[in-house]
Amino acid sequence: MRSARVISVWAALAPQLLGLPRVLGVAAAAEPAAANARLEVQALPDCTTREELAARVAARSRRIHFDDEKPGPTLRVNIVPGPRGRAVGELQIVEPNGKSSTRRISAPSCAEATDALALIIALTLDPTAATTVPAPAALRAMSPSRPAANTVTPAPPAPPPSGKTSAVVVAAPQPPAPARTRFGGGVGAEVLSGPAPGALPGVSLYLMAALDRASPWSPAAIVRGTHAFTSGLLESGGTAAFSLDALTLDACVLRLAVSAFEGRACASGLYGRLAATGSETYSPAAAARPYAALGGSLIFSAALSRMLELSGRLGGGASLVRDSFAFSPAVFHRTAAATFAASLGIGVRFP
Repeated sequence: MRSARVISVWAALAPQLLGLPRVLGVAAAAEPAAANARLEVQALPDCTTREELAARVAARSRRIHFDDEKPGPTLRVNIVPGPRGRAVGELQIVEPNGKSSTRRISAPSCAEATDALALIIALTLDPTAATTVPAPAALRAMSPSRPAANTVTPAPPAPPPSGKTSAVVVAAPQPPAPARTRFGGGVGAEVLSGPAPGALPGVSLYLMAALDRASPWSPAAIVRGTHAFTSGLLESGGTAAFSLDALTLDACVLRLAVSAFEGRACASGLYGRLAATGSETYSPAAAARPYAALGGSLIFSAALSRMLELSGRLGGGASLVRDSFAFSPAVFHRTAAATFAASLGIGVRFP
């Protein structure tokens, strides 16, 4: 008796939930004309087919026909797997004049999503289909022997191919996942180009704080300390050595996450101390100057386990301080107009 009431209530309320006109009673003489439509179905073979969906619609209304050769609206049905084993169905209705509308539903299974879409199609093309949903045997046994006045009670149509009628509730969109605060840190190898005559290899340590959201707008801040050095550079007039100690701040606002991989787009700033030493010359000397650059970076990571990650960074920007270095009187190096950096490391993150 309880399941009979659920199906009866669903048949009565479905037009309101789906935004369709509710039909309370139809005069016996007002028999609507047959409706035709074109039907396109996209779903996995073990989910449903065009023929099965058409049969489920026919079970609710004998007035609806699907014929691609005759004029009528085009119905595009797409059923895909949803979260937590559910099925998500979408129905797009394109009228002959080009106007279209779309409805989405979520159901516990593919069969129930197919049945719900069949009900929506039937109610859209034939509003009286709400009165033709087969009633369970228990409900028919309690019905009066004669139909109510001004109400059409057609013969029960054949059951859907699945052998059962399910009540499907149109689910509201799932709320977005809550934001999650995340921290991390690690160590890596880094190489810079621009401060020295050639590549400047080094090591770096980084700390990260991030607010991960379901949206791509997920802010993060990453502070990186770098020590890079090179020596034995043979230049005209002597041998040079360079070292750079710097702090880099990456301020990230965009995040893209796919499975265990994620990437962030950031604005980046570097500030530090560039030191140079000359040897094997008549006048050995050493000098240290501020060094700064401003630009952007891309940061990538791949989760190796729940807490361990592989991280990488590509950065570049304009050099804000440009000094020259010389073994008098010849200048052998001037810092480049742009500074580039690349690093690869391993780190931890929590929670």
